[in-house]
Amino acid sequence: MSNLRNPFLTLYVTERVNELDFPAIFSPTLLPLVLPLFQPGNVMLSGTQGTGKSMLLALLDTEIRLAFWRDTKNPFPPEIKVCRFVGANINLSTSLVLKFNERRFGDDDDVARCQAVFSDYFNTWVIRDLLQSLQRLIADAPKARLQDCGINTNAGSLDKAVEEIAATDECRGLTGGATTVDAAIAALSERLRVYLDFINFRTDEISNEVWATITGIGEPISIVARL
Repeated sequence: MSNLRNPFLTLYVTERVNELDFPAIFSPTLLPLVLPLFQPGNVMLSGTQGTGKSMLLALLDTEIRLAFWRDTKNPFPPEIKVCRFVGANINLSTSLVLKFNERRFGDDDDVARCQAVFSDYFNTWVIRDLLQSLQRLIADAPKARLQDCGINTNAGSLDKAVEEIAATDECRGLTGGATTVDAAIAALSERLRVYLDFINFRTDEISNEVWATITGIGEPISIVARL
């Protein structure tokens, strides 16, 4: 009787594997049914433990993508025609965003306030991750690869996009009116720090400045993605 077991079933290999090792262990061929992951539109990926969900989602990660591009023996599995994307992500467990439901907000409207800060924290985290991914790709990816992705290799164009983002009503409060990508990332990080201080009981209040610029879930992300 065979004792072979699926290594991903109990070891959670994908959660711990180094991005430098990832290209060597991933299959070089993608099944056609997973291609919607890399195309426009909304996709829900489901499956039992050990079926490769995290492995597939890792292909959207910027560091994994760069690791493939540096590895001459293992090409990036998605075809060039579906590579026009930039990944941004939030892990609902490790980001601590779910911790908001463990705090009280000092009034009788805890549920509504919890929903509001969850949405804003989510938006802030994803937008920061997207800007950091773009910055990383422009700095470290081969220009030919960036052109395949549809990314302008001029770092100044990213600053211009950030300036346009900061001028929108949906994003002005998040970015603090930043005119450069570095300033925008710093403003987003500071906003997350305010929330983390609240989650970790280092403060009992969220500042009025943050409350005055709360964003609805997905709205600023859509603005940033379009620009």
